[in-house]
Amino acid sequence: AKVSALQRIQALQDRVTSLHAQQVRDEQIAEKLFSRVVGAGNFSHPNICAELRPAARFSGDVYLVARAPSGEIYVLLGDFTGHGLAAAIGALPVSEVFRAMTAKGFAPEQILRSINRKLNTLFPTGMFMAAHFIAIDPSLKYLRVANCGMPDLLVFGPDASQPVTNIVAHSLALGITQDMFLRDGPRTLAIEPGTRVLMASDGLFEAVAPDGTAFGTERVLNAMREADLRQ
Repeated sequence: AKVSALQRIQALQDRVTSLHAQQVRDEQIAEKLFSRVVGAGNFSHPNICAELRPAARFSGDVYLVARAPSGEIYVLLGDFTGHGLAAAIGALPVSEVFRAMTAKGFAPEQILRSINRKLNTLFPTGMFMAAHFIAIDPSLKYLRVANCGMPDLLVFGPDASQPVTNIVAHSLALGITQDMFLRDGPRTLAIEPGTRVLMASDGLFEAVAPDGTAFGTERVLNAMREADLRQ
């Protein structure tokens, strides 16, 4: 009986080891898919800074940038439910729709609705993607902004004394329903030289210090103010 119990324990340990090895392989595949297929096609611009720092090997965050025929620059930051291979596979159709429709001159709301329908068709219930989307006018006089189920998108004026503009979510995350309801369409904001926009998933605000304290919105705002002072 003792030998049988030890054998069962060993079999269970072997199973756990095998599952962990499979998870590592899935994460490696996800990382390669994202870096080689999704992220590699991004348009580069000196005034757009991006940092993806996943808590795990591969998070559900997707960052896409492309230039439209009008000269506008479209930026999408998406946050999928889940991580690893599932999120990477979801990023593939999103990046395909985003780049193809941007290149053809479609408007931001049309791109968002198309991504929404694609995800709703492909994904099982409970899997979706929250997103920030901004369109930067080539004259740098205004932005068009959409927030689909993400934390507030923060717009900082060139003067540190100016109040921060919070763009709250005005749509559900993408993929939840077949017909996307984007209330009043993307919001248009007038901007001045020196205006900065912070697009961030909830991972930034919910990052936890060793003592268990969340980073939080106020620390994010303070970090942006301190960055102003260093410039």
